[in-house]
Amino acid sequence: MGNPAAQTDFEKHNRYLENICRELSAGAVQAPISWMLYEKEHSLLTRRETEQVQQRILAVLRENYIYPAAQSGAISHELIRAADLVFRSGFKVLKNSSDGVCYKKASEAFSAIKDDKQHYSRLNLAFCMFVLDVFRGSRDAKADLLERICTLNTNTFLPGQQYLNGFLELMRSLFTKESILDIFINRIFKGRFWNSDLNSKKSCFLWVFPIFWTCFGIEREFKAVYPVWLDIFRKAMQKNMTELVFFMHLHLSHVYMNLAHTQGEFRQFNEEVEKPFSRYILNNVIPEYGIKPCAREKKTDGAKRIGFVFDRIVGSSPVKLLYSLLEKLKKEGSKDEYTVYDYECIEKSPSDQKYIMMITMLGVKYVSAHSLIPDRSTGSYYSRFEKCRIFRERIMNDGIDQLIMCNNREIFNFLFACRTAPEQVYWCHGNFEYDVDGIDRRITHIGTNMQENELEFERFPLKQSDIFFAEEQQALKKRSAEIRKKFPEGAVVFGSIGRLIKLEGEGYLETVAEIMLACPDSVYAACGDGGTDNILPKLKEYGLENRFFFEGRVEPQVYAYVVDVYLSTFPSPSGEAFNEYEKLNNGAGGVALRDLSGGRVHIEEYKAKALEYYRLHKKYGREAVRQIYCINGGNRALNGASVIVKSIRASAAELRGKYPAGAVFIGLNGSIKHADERLKSFLRQLENAVIVYTDNADGELFAPLGERAVHRQFGSVSAYIRGHLYNIYMVHYSAEPQAQLIKLLQACCVPVLLPYVRKFISEADFSFGKAEQHSYEYCFTLMFAGLYDELKEILHLHRDVSATGDIEALFLRNYLRLSEGAEIAEEEFLPGSFMTGKNITVQKLRPLLMLMFKYLERDKTPEGDRRVVGLLRDMMLMEHAAGNLDPTGLDFLIRALIHGGRAEEAAEILARETAAGNIKNEQYILYSALFVLYGDLSEARQFMEKADTDCVLSPLSLLQAAFVKVFLADFESAHAFMGRLYEEDKDIFSNTNLPSLYFLLALVSGGLRYGDAERLRDSFARQDNFYTYREHLWDRIPVAENAFQAHYFTGIYDT
Repeated sequence: MGNPAAQTDFEKHNRYLENICRELSAGAVQAPISWMLYEKEHSLLTRRETEQVQQRILAVLRENYIYPAAQSGAISHELIRAADLVFRSGFKVLKNSSDGVCYKKASEAFSAIKDDKQHYSRLNLAFCMFVLDVFRGSRDAKADLLERICTLNTNTFLPGQQYLNGFLELMRSLFTKESILDIFINRIFKGRFWNSDLNSKKSCFLWVFPIFWTCFGIEREFKAVYPVWLDIFRKAMQKNMTELVFFMHLHLSHVYMNLAHTQGEFRQFNEEVEKPFSRYILNNVIPEYGIKPCAREKKTDGAKRIGFVFDRIVGSSPVKLLYSLLEKLKKEGSKDEYTVYDYECIEKSPSDQKYIMMITMLGVKYVSAHSLIPDRSTGSYYSRFEKCRIFRERIMNDGIDQLIMCNNREIFNFLFACRTAPEQVYWCHGNFEYDVDGIDRRITHIGTNMQENELEFERFPLKQSDIFFAEEQQALKKRSAEIRKKFPEGAVVFGSIGRLIKLEGEGYLETVAEIMLACPDSVYAACGDGGTDNILPKLKEYGLENRFFFEGRVEPQVYAYVVDVYLSTFPSPSGEAFNEYEKLNNGAGGVALRDLSGGRVHIEEYKAKALEYYRLHKKYGREAVRQIYCINGGNRALNGASVIVKSIRASAAELRGKYPAGAVFIGLNGSIKHADERLKSFLRQLENAVIVYTDNADGELFAPLGERAVHRQFGSVSAYIRGHLYNIYMVHYSAEPQAQLIKLLQACCVPVLLPYVRKFISEADFSFGKAEQHSYEYCFTLMFAGLYDELKEILHLHRDVSATGDIEALFLRNYLRLSEGAEIAEEEFLPGSFMTGKNITVQKLRPLLMLMFKYLERDKTPEGDRRVVGLLRDMMLMEHAAGNLDPTGLDFLIRALIHGGRAEEAAEILARETAAGNIKNEQYILYSALFVLYGDLSEARQFMEKADTDCVLSPLSLLQAAFVKVFLADFESAHAFMGRLYEEDKDIFSNTNLPSLYFLLALVSGGLRYGDAERLRDSFARQDNFYTYREHLWDRIPVAENAFQAHYFTGIYDT
């Protein structure tokens, strides 16, 4: 292009392009920039010539479109996106004298707007300045834009949904999550942050949620802002900036806890934020503001005023459980007065009037903290500290006796630290690490699997109210059927419901991938809010990206019928959505670590259960799987009428029929590759046992056993159904190896295997450290095996046990002393200090009951029996009055009262507990049988009448009902129950001695004579189908004339 003609043509070409650009509509400004990007890569011009073209086109765009728009203060999205193209392209932009003038006017206009209500105009000017910055060649244009946005008042801008959607879409086009995170960390929360006023500081935080969460979803990368905020939080405490400290707490908690999964992460937050915050309140806030602690004494009797403090009342799992608890307490006729205190954290979302109304309809008072504060019209800029202080004053004025709170909000820490009530209780919904000043007690409805520390939690059973399952199931199924059409026909739908961040839990996606790769005809429905940037790369790695469906936020009740197999997340588990799923599916289809044995290889058990559900779905179909169980009295029970249950039991009975009648079957669920080598050796030594193993990998180990070992492929679902196949059932996923071996030895302490147990123990090496809990179990094993000399040797580990020491150790010592003929005082036998003020649990009852048995051996009379039971019973009555009995303890108390001849007292307690909804249907039948055993036929009849015997009953309940009817001389009904039992569960006649046992008791323990037995036999013989179970039942009943022996045996069996 060195010759003049060529230069003339080039100039004509440039003028031609300029004219085209001048004639563009405002909406087409991006077109020449897109052309420039193409030319940049493919042009035949020299680099210098290309830059000349670019600069002239950009100059025309600036003069004809950018300046006029900037001067009007209204810049279009098209111009903003055009500026973004220029910024990302790296085009060189020449400065113009007009740039400074125009930019100065926009900057002055931006600064001049002081009225918060005009901040949308400031937003327009911020984007004008961004466009001008780009066309001035600034490389900081985007960082400057975000910094200006963060000075805007969110209260006046964000509520406008008509603006919000367009704004968020624009932000997603301008920024990546990486770039926006970098700007927040390195510009917004550094630099000029500390020089701004309090409201400007608040704005910086308030813009994080709509930009991070709404634009880009909840992604783990956003946790990178946490260390920066933590530094600001610590500095604010050092500077004693109370309002900023209280304000920041929510933001620290919201970002960190939404992205945390494990108890270890919760522990870190407690150490870094909660404890320092608690100390700051104690050392700075309380003295500075003269906050006085509650001086009232803890109330120990009479009705109490109990308050529950929640951060919001919305349709979350904690709130649904709060309602369920309040509903339960009201049904029980509690005299306490309840108030729900709603902090109403509007930054997240306002409380839901639907749930507020549900709570108040129960007769529970409701107080909103937000309605109490004077500056609520300022939106999210209200004073957090003043809100906490005013809220506390209201609670104090209400005279609350017991205040129950959750965790990780500034209000909870403040109320705990300032001593707001005589008794302050932490209710754990999953965070077992929350530990701040002022907590008097800790309670939880969650089991022990999640807890990793030594903090003491009082556990109580709580299920979600039926009100949350009230929607018509047919309507739900109809809606779910439409949703299922999007998935491949015939595919089994795995899935979960909850925040998508939970899918990123350590090991979860890897486990799901293994399951799905083993189940080719399956998909996964991922239901919940959140980002997928960390999930999709893993799915591509596993080749599952096309088999995952991201459903967004869903209605759990609808998707309970969409998802075939619910794979609960871990280590952070699914919440109430999992419980809803199980309830709507009769207890079938759910796979969760909390339902498994919980050992170190529990993931293998998780996978095995999921794979089995897949096989059952493919073989029998979804509806058949849903009929495996039935929900009875709130509990899951096997459905004897289920096609799957019948089929599995038939195959189990067929297998058992191939072996001699006296064979002992030991069932294994899971591979024993992780088991103690001694356990494997012991199994191989059992000549009188048949080993049923489930893992092909164990075949080589059991090959030498020949027919004494048999392989069956099934998991924990069918293993549960196959229960009658086994005499001994071992789960080999759980897995502290030595503990597992000891449990197996205990289970094998039956007459036919006892010689093998004794021989094995004498030859094996069992060594224990002082702190090892299995040493107790080993002592129990020695006791079961009758190896008292060995028991004496190991008890040296527990010589230092005092009267207030460990209950298991004290039991073992006393048991041995009893065996040696020593006399033991009653208080020494059962120190009251073990139980007072604590829940009565199975762990505490077990050794005490066994000690009672030892007493019975010494005093084999009904009087001695009742005296020993009475010791425990009287103490438990006291604990029941104090509200310290868990369901196990309550059950034992009722049995002990009946056993001790105090039927009227038992009936009174049962009446109260029945009204409170604590007695399940089948327990009425059980207690009726116990009343029979102890001679009170009147109470037995009353309790049998309370039971709904027409519903599905467990085999044992059918047997007990027949037993009661025999004593009530209602032979027709007794036969009907036995007929139902036989039709639903024939295996119980072949594989257990329970029917024989119960009818032996019916014949000899309660005074029925042989004439009565003959009449009973004749009554049954007249029934058409008597012959079908006569050979299983009647001929196996031993005849005994010693009624006392039978009475003594019932005492043992009852306990």
